[in-house]
Amino acid sequence: MDSTIIPHIIGTVTLLILFSITGVYYSLSYSSLQSEIMVSNLQEVADYVSSEIVDLVSLGSLSAEGQLLIKELQLPEKIGGHVYNLTITESGDTLKVQVYLRSDPSVFGESILPWLIGGYIQPFNGTGAAINSTRITPQTTISSISKNPVVWCMRNSGKITFGFGVMEA
Repeated sequence: MDSTIIPHIIGTVTLLILFSITGVYYSLSYSSLQSEIMVSNLQEVADYVSSEIVDLVSLGSLSAEGQLLIKELQLPEKIGGHVYNLTITESGDTLKVQVYLRSDPSVFGESILPWLIGGYIQPFNGTGAAINSTRITPQTTISSISKNPVVWCMRNSGKITFGFGVMEA
């Protein structure tokens, strides 16, 4: 009787270990795939926002001094059920639009803007560039769940400043 119990215990434990290993492998593979999809979607948003900024700054360079241009952004509120933030970052001598998950900032997409840091085109950094408008609240970072997110551009004193903001309803 002892000889049949030991093989059954060994077989049952082995089967449980195999099921556990398979479950963990599936979870890790699914998590990695889900992260890659999130990065791809965040990259698309970053490219869209970057394109809107470039268009607005191009128009701003042709506009009159002191004119404020505003473009409303059409953003999904969530990607994969997650809220995300948008910001403009500096990396070396380049400017980037970075879109990252609020819950996990290591998952992000970014798009390089075509201007160098220190030129006459500069991002809004929270100071300077007074906007003479009650319609918009300039911000350095906006959330995907912000109501009426916009990008704006203003030409003033020979410089062009651009950034994110929230439009008053």
